[in-house]
Amino acid sequence: MIQPVRARSPQSVAFLALLLLISATSSEASGAPFFQTGALYLSRKEYSRAVLSFQAALERGDQHSAHLRLAEAYLARKDFGLAREQLGWAMARNATDLQALIMMGDLEAQVGNGPAAVTRWRLPCQAAPGLPQACGRIARLYFDQGQLDLAEKEFQDLFARHQETYEAQEAHYYLGLLLARRSPPSAAAHLREAARRADARLKSLANKALEEFPNAWDAEEPAYRAALLGKTYLKHVFEAGFQAPGALHLARDRFEKASELNPGYTNAEAYLGYTLWRQGQLDEAAGRLMKALSSDPGQPLAHYFLGLVFRSQGKADLAVGEFQEAIRQDPENPAFHADLGKAFSMLRDYNAAMASMEVASALAPDDTEILKQSAQFYLDHLLRPDRALALANRVVALAPQDAQGLDLLGWASYLNRDSPGARAWLEKATSLQPELASAHYHLAVVLEHAGPKQEAWPHYLQAKDLDRGGYYGNRAADALERLAQEDPEQRPAIGRYLRF
Repeated sequence: MIQPVRARSPQSVAFLALLLLISATSSEASGAPFFQTGALYLSRKEYSRAVLSFQAALERGDQHSAHLRLAEAYLARKDFGLAREQLGWAMARNATDLQALIMMGDLEAQVGNGPAAVTRWRLPCQAAPGLPQACGRIARLYFDQGQLDLAEKEFQDLFARHQETYEAQEAHYYLGLLLARRSPPSAAAHLREAARRADARLKSLANKALEEFPNAWDAEEPAYRAALLGKTYLKHVFEAGFQAPGALHLARDRFEKASELNPGYTNAEAYLGYTLWRQGQLDEAAGRLMKALSSDPGQPLAHYFLGLVFRSQGKADLAVGEFQEAIRQDPENPAFHADLGKAFSMLRDYNAAMASMEVASALAPDDTEILKQSAQFYLDHLLRPDRALALANRVVALAPQDAQGLDLLGWASYLNRDSPGARAWLEKATSLQPELASAHYHLAVVLEHAGPKQEAWPHYLQAKDLDRGGYYGNRAADALERLAQEDPEQRPAIGRYLRF
């Protein structure tokens, strides 16, 4: 059992040091110490603290660099209006600053203005010798938006100009995925190059792709080959462990090709419906799945996929029916039972939801994702915290470095009145995954109610920064407002951050 930390946390010590640094009257004209402190906070994803440091640097005269670093912090916090303001000031001083142009492109991309982002990135990409990170951003944007031919051209140009860079290694990986649709030898060559030279994450993904694509390439029948490629791309999305919109576009492209080559290929049609659901195109996804089921109702996965679509549309009663039909056809699939439980919870039939979650957990006692879903259900609805604790303990036993599992275990421990244990688990979760807003929020609640209370609000602040406008971010903002009113000694310091 991890013992709770009783000494003042390094986070709170660093914060007090920062307040002293900012409030002290310094004889130094340079803002260098503030840049260093701000960079440290940025690396730890403590964005509001980074803002204070960079503002202190700005006050000491290094305006151009400070505006750029402030824009970086605001962008990371998704505070786009303030980021644009800072970049505007920086570019007013130097309209062709390449780093400012890259960040302005980042801003445009994040607010959904792709053409403007490309325009901003194009100058630093084409400058002599050019910045490969700007070229890589253009290629990735096209890839993620499904403009696959444009993405392929940009990746080809990138590694032709910048062969010894990280961006070139990425280009080999993405070109391998793109070319897998039509040129297996070229795809394999690029993937082998990425596996040989890229970082550990890309090496792993490239090696997995090299293992999986040959099964699809070897298929003789064209429609079947296209569908296998689509499934391989989908598998790659899951293995990547991050949002992979470009791979979803590739999967969709192949499933559409399989359906075009063989209009009666209902399995490909079902997977196309699932891919469309993942892309948020719910009506089109439902239409494809209904079409597949009208031709072949004996497809448990198609019923399951349609249940996912109905649940996303808020049609929980229809979702229940589809999940139940999927279970009737394939009763041993734990995912079917887990998602049935979620649909029942939408209908507030918690007894039925609990029964489904228990079946899912029993069918997959070593599947951490199923176990986390079950524990999350109990915690979200404050049902049987003892059962949530048992499930979360099982997750952590199976995956000791899983920050989400540790967050669940910490919160379950708190609800089972074990505040010291809760603090220990939650501190480990935040150390393993500093960007996990829920863990910071839960740790703040534990510290507020079990002490030391003054250490709670920095974690509320980080939850607010990391989940701006979301469930945990909004609750954390409310808690900060309350603490500012309740604690006269902390009010000035909290108020300093609440202005952002």
